[in-house]
Amino acid sequence: MRRARLLFDGDCCFCVRAARRLALVDFLGQVELVDFRRRDPALLDPRLTLAACETKIHLLEDGGRLTAGFAALRRLSLLLPSLWLAAPLLRLPGARLVGGALYERLARLRFAFDQRFSRPQ
Repeated sequence: MRRARLLFDGDCCFCVRAARRLALVDFLGQVELVDFRRRDPALLDPRLTLAACETKIHLLEDGGRLTAGFAALRRLSLLLPSLWLAAPLLRLPGARLVGGALYERLARLRFAFDQRFSRPQ
């Protein structure tokens, strides 16, 4: 089985930090982190465009399932055993609406966080 691929923005310190944290909890190595700034997303799947990747994270699973944004986070909560406790919370009534809105806001403002998150760790 191939690993799922999570495309993230390697030019965004907030995104890089989130990807690193995800790597830490992916103790089974189920997700390959792909910086779409360093690798053409269309080569992974023709549905992936640079413009789409610049607005949301995308999760490409073996078999061709493609999810983006908050839906990708929900999928990750099912794929990674370390996130299984979060899975039911992300599926509560209204979670898609609230979580999706929060995700969209953070995604739009992510570069505003860069100065804060670019400090040495």
